[in-house]
Amino acid sequence: MFHLVRQIIESWKLTLIILAYNQLNITESISTPQNLLLDGNNLYYSNYTTNQILKLDLSESSPTPQIVFSGVYHNKAIAMKGNDLYFAEYTSSAKLFRIDITSASPQLVQLASGINFPYDIEFNGNDLYISTLDNKIIKTDVTQQQLPL
Repeated sequence: MFHLVRQIIESWKLTLIILAYNQLNITESISTPQNLLLDGNNLYYSNYTTNQILKLDLSESSPTPQIVFSGVYHNKAIAMKGNDLYFAEYTSSAKLFRIDITSASPQLVQLASGINFPYDIEFNGNDLYISTLDNKIIKTDVTQQQLPL
């Protein structure tokens, strides 16, 4: 029994070492990537300083960043539901937005405003959970015309 436990522990240590040294730089041509969101082969991320949401196609051997949307002040939190990408500004009276990523020229839809520094957003079915810097978690149903916050 002791020998089996030791083998498991040694195997676990080796796995940790392999994980630590098996890093792959997908790309080095990006600046301040934040808030990663994986959807199929696409890795979406926000750039807080350039006010952009970008994506990388991970099926490419050397992916280059593609701008998905630009112009939303300090986008911070991002989440995906179907073809819609949801994101929020990171301000004291932030707005929550949605765009259809399948559209050639996505239209920005404002869903809510007055959120205090939304830190992260996550879906569970049609419910969107929003964590805020003032120690709150807000739950809202995105199928409603006006989002109750």
